[in-house]
Amino acid sequence: MPELTWPTLLTWPTLFTWLGALLAGAALGLFFFGGLWLTLRRLPTSDNPGLLALGSLIARLALTTLGLLAITGNSLPRLLLALLGMVIVRQLLIRRVQPRRAQRRSPPAPGATVERRPLP
Repeated sequence: MPELTWPTLLTWPTLFTWLGALLAGAALGLFFFGGLWLTLRRLPTSDNPGLLALGSLIARLALTTLGLLAITGNSLPRLLLALLGMVIVRQLLIRRVQPRRAQRRSPPAPGATVERRPLP
């Protein structure tokens, strides 16, 4: 393994290797979190939701772990970049899948009467 000093870190092959680790981690994140989303959508209609959830978890964890081991190859920078790719995809999926919040109403105009409902 080459020594990790600044001149060796900033070579094109090293940068492409790190970019590949980031993109591969993003693909693993899409598989893991996309699979989680699909599993959650199928749970209400499943005949055996516990088995579906457990089977999905085991499959996603096993394949993601094997993918991370294949990507990193005993390299801490590649592992960290792959995990960063997974986190980035997770954040993008949360924004994509999360339901939109209702628009806030604007405050009432000054002097306008506000209807108040009594508490039950």
